[in-house]
Amino acid sequence: MAIPDDDNLLTAVKALRIKEPALARAKVLQKLKEENDWELSEKRLKACMDEHALNSTTAPASITPKARDAAYDEIAKDFFEEFTRRRVDEVSKPLIEKYDIKAYGFTLRQISHATMIDMGRPEPDKFWQGGYVFADTTSPLWPYAQAILLPTAQLNITRKAHDAYEDKGGKALGYPVPRFPPGSERRIAYTGQTEREIFVSLFGDRGFEVFGFEYLTEIGTKPDWQRYLLHYDKCVKAMKSVGRVLFIDLDEYPELQEFMGEGMGFTKEQVHAFHALMK
Repeated sequence: MAIPDDDNLLTAVKALRIKEPALARAKVLQKLKEENDWELSEKRLKACMDEHALNSTTAPASITPKARDAAYDEIAKDFFEEFTRRRVDEVSKPLIEKYDIKAYGFTLRQISHATMIDMGRPEPDKFWQGGYVFADTTSPLWPYAQAILLPTAQLNITRKAHDAYEDKGGKALGYPVPRFPPGSERRIAYTGQTEREIFVSLFGDRGFEVFGFEYLTEIGTKPDWQRYLLHYDKCVKAMKSVGRVLFIDLDEYPELQEFMGEGMGFTKEQVHAFHALMK
């Protein structure tokens, strides 16, 4: 019987782990000795597996989720209320005090008023009421944040004023381009793929769409495509700079969808193709 050197032992354990990731260490030892005619102690194998994180990776037993019924609605409501409160009271506030970050112009404020209460719906929207804003008061965006997120009285936003209001909210949050450029009727939406993947990982693929920006237009014919392209390209670059990925939703534009390919981002070659198409 041969005694394997460290490299040969590690290579053999890695190969076995790929084939059988849940195999217990005793079984790993047995297989290695039988398949390679090795003289190998359990102590040496344990040291190798511990050092290189090659222990069993057995997945936990699956649990059937409970039904999300009326009882769940109350539990979820209580959970998120306590989660928000404790995150502020037990994490944010102590850290702000510990590092005296307020001395550098930062502030933590609770949104006390409804920020949108008239949208023509049976139940007025309260939007961010009850939430918190952690902001840099030295930022040029601070006045927008105060006006939109921290009003001194409830804001009464009509449906007609909705788009302009949301653009101001986006500016307060630091969004680099408006969500609603001028136009109406037909819409191209840019969805946040980064956020969608987070929702899917948490809740499964239940049709989540996270709209980042929208481009509204009256016609939506080929002469308009260049404008969409330039606006989308600007949004993509802006969101990429903060680690976000945008996809384009072309459901209302089958011609453009056919040309671009569903959900594709624009490459430099496609930009040139669009410019050529517009000539």
